[in-house]
Amino acid sequence: MDWLAQLLDLPQRFRSTGTGGGVIQDSASSATLVATLAALHRASGGRWRDVGVDRRYRAYTSVHGHSSIEKAARIAGLGTDGIRSIAVDPATQALLPDALRAAIQADLAAGDVPAIVVATIGTTSTTAVDPLPEIGAICAEYGIWLHVDAAYAGAAAVCPELRWSHAGTGRSRWAAVSGR
Repeated sequence: MDWLAQLLDLPQRFRSTGTGGGVIQDSASSATLVATLAALHRASGGRWRDVGVDRRYRAYTSVHGHSSIEKAARIAGLGTDGIRSIAVDPATQALLPDALRAAIQADLAAGDVPAIVVATIGTTSTTAVDPLPEIGAICAEYGIWLHVDAAYAGAAAVCPELRWSHAGTGRSRWAAVSGR
């Protein structure tokens, strides 16, 4: 895992030499599920493991997010209504950070708990790359888990000239990247 993190030039905290490290899931769908479960555990202060979903937790993704995000939310107990589909830029089809921030603020005002943002590097439907630096900063500001679905185009980061696609994964304290 350390070799892969180094190959992709991921931040040091993705390596096993610190508190991070990684694991290979059998699919991007499994990775999204595991990230959602970990995010719920973190967002609940550990209560989720013992008492289950005891309040309204939210997951955020672009309107072009993969169907695995909805499946993960259902399995984790959030239900389809727990997902906030965030608008995209009409030109790039990438998630709009201002729309994400507005949704998070509205949910906080309603007493909901933002648990996870699932950004994408290469959406399946449009190949859009979400703006990870801005999304990572928002996640860091609000203490939200950031999961990056990189199943479609994440492997491109082995090329140094394409590593810009992962910029921002180091911004959130809780970040994970999945690929196929």
